Amino acid sequence: MAAEEERTLANATILFIGDPGPERVEMLAAIRQVGLEPRRVEPEADLAAELSSSRPLAVVVGPEVEQRRELVTALRERPEVTEIPLLARVRSDSKRSIERAILDGFDDVIIDGAVNQLVAFLANLAASDVWATVRAPQGLAVLAEADRSERIRIAHILRRNGFDVRFADSGEAITRSLSIDAPRVVISSPSLAASVPSNAVPDEVELPWVVYGTDALPSDDQLRDAGVSKVSTVRDVEDAEQLTFAVNDLLAPAPPEERRTPRLLYGTTVQFGTADESASFSGYAYNINSGGMFVRTLIPLPKGSRVKVRFTPPFGRGEVEAVAQVVWVRQFADAEGAASPAGMGIQFVEWDVADQAAYEAGYALLREEHDEDPMARKLTAPTGEHDAQTAPPPTWWTPSINVDA
Repeated sequence: MAAEEERTLANATILFIGDPGPERVEMLAAIRQVGLEPRRVEPEADLAAELSSSRPLAVVVGPEVEQRRELVTALRERPEVTEIPLLARVRSDSKRSIERAILDGFDDVIIDGAVNQLVAFLANLAASDVWATVRAPQGLAVLAEADRSERIRIAHILRRNGFDVRFADSGEAITRSLSIDAPRVVISSPSLAASVPSNAVPDEVELPWVVYGTDALPSDDQLRDAGVSKVSTVRDVEDAEQLTFAVNDLLAPAPPEERRTPRLLYGTTVQFGTADESASFSGYAYNINSGGMFVRTLIPLPKGSRVKVRFTPPFGRGEVEAVAQVVWVRQFADAEGAASPAGMGIQFVEWDVADQAAYEAGYALLREEHDEDPMARKLTAPTGEHDAQTAPPPTWWTPSINVDA
């Protein structure tokens, strides 16, 4: 995509069909503060012209708009709306409100008063780093590069992602840093990686390395001799995202043990956020297994990060709370319609004993119910597939709102 075609928060619009909500003043101020221009349009008159003249970052539809399901169906038939998320504004985070919006075909919901959630949606859709605080672990990185200008450029990327940086310009300097500084990761040019002496990394240390550049890479045997147990290669370090991804992928905690139990259809609202509770949002679960669930959301946390979730288990009367780990992510740009929406697959790693018992009991009852239902059996899949095969919302072909008017 050419630079001039990329969507950013600057010079972008968000369209409101219907009222922005009771907190309209606060919401519109927050939207403008991040560089967006909010516009209100009417479906019958202004929407077609607006979609033809601009490419909004998102479209938000209020609950007072009539025939929302038909409106979504008509909008989805327009090619320019394929890559624009449709958000439903709902008055509460009740299961009924969110589930109805999902079945109407919306990509996600904005709950009245949750201005922070809307801003996070927009930042994520504009390729900003919503989860910068959890994307890159804090710690020390050793940067092994002989060229000063390259050191400065790469160090800037690492510091922006939360790392302290120690420089090394030779194999001996790398070895010295490993023995004194206890870094979390080494980022090295191929030539310096190949010059590290044998057994430079102590046997008891599992230290990941990122080797970058287009020069000949050191062999696996060379790296093994040096004690490197985990390595990622990045060819094009002009792209800061590639380097950031490689580092974070190596440092992400190992996923919990896979539980190959059936994924059962179960819909519930899910409150989720960072494990330190510094941020909280609402999502929706389509299906669960004995050890995890899929959470539909436009702002999934990064793979490997910890997330705190709260939801009502099957046959439960109250909510349970758990800490989970994100094991896979699907961004909105990667989604293929309602059958594979944006969201994250999570696996539970920490429970209160009573909450875990309530969830497992509910899952067992739900599994008995599904085993007696042939249609439910067809719609379940083992979690080992690492895929969220959810049935798309029903399609109603009776649109009475003409967006081409």
